[in-house]
Amino acid sequence: MDWDVGRVSSMGMESAATVAARDAQDASPAAVQRRLLEFLRSFRVGPLFFYREQLLANYRRSNFYFTVSLSHLATYDQFLQDLLLKSPKDHLPLLENAAKEMLAYLLVLNRSEQQQQAADGSSGAGDAVSVKNLPDIQAVLSSDQASVPLRSVHAQEINRLVKVPGIVISATRVRTKCVAATLRCKNCGNTKRVAVSGLGGINVPRMCDRNREEDPTGEPCPRDSYIVLPDRGAYVDQQTLKLQENPEVVPTGEMPRNLALIADRHLVDKASPGTRVSVVGITSVVNAGAKQIGAVAIRTLYLRVVGIEIDEEGAGRAKATFSPAEEEKFHEMARDPELYEKLASSIAPSIYGDYTANIKKAIACLLVGGSRKRLPDGMILRGDINVLLLGDPSTAKSQFLKFVEKVAPVGVYTSGKGSSAAGLTASVIKDAKGDASENIDLMSTILSRFDMIFIVRDIQDDARDRQMAAHVVRIHTNSVAGTGAAKAVEEKVGEYEPWLLKKFITYCRTRCAPRLAVGAAQALQDFYVGVRDDVRKNQGGETTIPVTVRQLEALVRIAESLAKMKLQNEATIDHVREAVRLFSVSTMNAAKDGGTQGLFSGFHEKAQEVEQSINRTLRIGMRVETAALYSRLEAQGYNPNAIQRAIRAMVQKGSLRQLNQYKFVSRVK
Repeated sequence: MDWDVGRVSSMGMESAATVAARDAQDASPAAVQRRLLEFLRSFRVGPLFFYREQLLANYRRSNFYFTVSLSHLATYDQFLQDLLLKSPKDHLPLLENAAKEMLAYLLVLNRSEQQQQAADGSSGAGDAVSVKNLPDIQAVLSSDQASVPLRSVHAQEINRLVKVPGIVISATRVRTKCVAATLRCKNCGNTKRVAVSGLGGINVPRMCDRNREEDPTGEPCPRDSYIVLPDRGAYVDQQTLKLQENPEVVPTGEMPRNLALIADRHLVDKASPGTRVSVVGITSVVNAGAKQIGAVAIRTLYLRVVGIEIDEEGAGRAKATFSPAEEEKFHEMARDPELYEKLASSIAPSIYGDYTANIKKAIACLLVGGSRKRLPDGMILRGDINVLLLGDPSTAKSQFLKFVEKVAPVGVYTSGKGSSAAGLTASVIKDAKGDASENIDLMSTILSRFDMIFIVRDIQDDARDRQMAAHVVRIHTNSVAGTGAAKAVEEKVGEYEPWLLKKFITYCRTRCAPRLAVGAAQALQDFYVGVRDDVRKNQGGETTIPVTVRQLEALVRIAESLAKMKLQNEATIDHVREAVRLFSVSTMNAAKDGGTQGLFSGFHEKAQEVEQSINRTLRIGMRVETAALYSRLEAQGYNPNAIQRAIRAMVQKGSLRQLNQYKFVSRVK
């Protein structure tokens, strides 16, 4: 039924003025519940009874919860809001009881009107709704109060209502939690209902509390006679989440802190990992563990969730619904023939340098991604693109990472504890005498997972250094001055604002899933077959760069991402050509420089042959100069890079030992 605006209804209760005058300072549970019931009954937003309508509408949809705004409660009665903020564990159940009582009244009133309509000959009396066995109603709170940083949640906040922002970094599967257990005595059959609160277990009494006045001469029940009746308990859904503080508030050099969240009933499965949220919850404690000696005094803090607000403008899960004006704007952007270049220039616009042009284009493809595919046999082919940046320090690798985390629809920023911007835990050590393959030592199983690999070098060039220095000084000068020059520089470099870029990326990922056109697929096949044919012709050459099936799939994903950012359903030959170009300037060039030779099987076999030759040449305990060993192996026709890899592998396995600052090597085993 629809509520008539301004209709007068009676619940057999006193007026709001009478209740407020009598219970103004009464904080007893009965008085507080009466005032909460009056709040639900009489609060209006405009001409509508806001919480009446919400309770009835949710019940009709079988949603047994309702959302209460603390600002509404403060407007109606500041005393009630203070009670909820200071002691939510005591007063939140009173709010839920008041909601259940209010819903019962609404259903009775609704049924009586339907019966009256049936008596008057109106059509459709409807089904009578029983109000005696209403399900429990969950109160979900929303708050506009100031957020408390996760690092500021301390002991003084225990048992209080707080609002904490952060990023959900993990979520368990939904489990079943017993909230009320029924116990039965094995001796006398006496039953007892026990409430289970928090994260603790069922507190089973050791002695039966049967009324002895009925049988004063009877023998007392033995100890530990209660058993739990699982089929007569009350259960709710429960989920454990982990909330990590936002990366922008983490002090330099510190690890992000996290806090456990416990959500139950209708608040489960509301936030997935990577989502930025503001959690309204009750700070609670649980025993730290069973390893304590004596009484357990140290407790672990957690947050019992009573409300979750998705931060749609953060770096977590972005808004998935779009207005017609936004969709028109996105299609207008997609029709721009220079969209690809504009998107690339909008990626970290403050980072300058010719070497960043292709990196920014690769990151634009990474953000948009390819198309995820499910094969008939159930196998899933990923559509996400992986990009690896490695090389010299001070080349903005960490800044690219931070920008991607900011504009990605779903992003979790992870880092170690250290001194660099990305927080690397390992020190960066470079041997100036070694080449790229010696300084960049990653396993082939890791390298092969990346679709594009960029080796970023800090090249010393006078003209390039002058341009870079002028750009950095200009940024710092404009930022300090606070004038409009900084904005002018930003607008000149970046075509799209980060918020617009994030929404456009989200729209592309959710509304478009392109596939390769026939001509594009044939072009990729020809490229793959041609390169493999070159491999066969140049077998044994140092610069032979084969392309495996995994790299072929990477080319498909890159081509699909280029089509997706144009909101096209098919990837054309032009997209394939650009994908091949990006792959060539990234992974192929890196392989030619010797940094990714582990990607290719031939190099691994060559290194193994070198190891066998060393074992034949050097006896156990024999010592030889490193330079002489290199010369001897090169004379046998082995590649210097393969020799370096073989010696490092044997040192790591303990077969060789390097002596006198690597001037000599000795075979150990």
